[in-house]
Amino acid sequence: MSSLSTRINLLLNMPTSIQIEKEAETLTTQEKSDAIESDYQNIDLEVLENIAKKQNDNKELTALEDNIAFFNKEVLAGIRLKFSTKPVSQSNTESAAENQSAVSEIMELSEKIKLRKRNIRAENRSNPDNLDKSNREM
Repeated sequence: MSSLSTRINLLLNMPTSIQIEKEAETLTTQEKSDAIESDYQNIDLEVLENIAKKQNDNKELTALEDNIAFFNKEVLAGIRLKFSTKPVSQSNTESAAENQSAVSEIMELSEKIKLRKRNIRAENRSNPDNLDKSNREM
């Protein structure tokens, strides 16, 4: 297992020494000190997610968040990718399929109407009573 996947598993499954709510700025002095000593490797996943959201929204990071981001680039890249990709809802897919089938049906019926008009005109032209009439008169 690579060190990156090990770190992600640790962040996702194991409690870390830094437990905070959402913001990096809410870390206590001791937690900041512990983070600096470990090269910001024991940062809570919620803090990393908050930083990733700010990066996705092009918001300015604080100095502490910049340092955390610098030492956690790969993890943040994965979190940012997770946040930037949104699943397609089933209702959108179903409605798109219904719309496509309706469009296909309209195209098919339009083609049938054209063929029927051509057949009617051909029948009218072949009728001996209509030889001296134009298409509009028939």
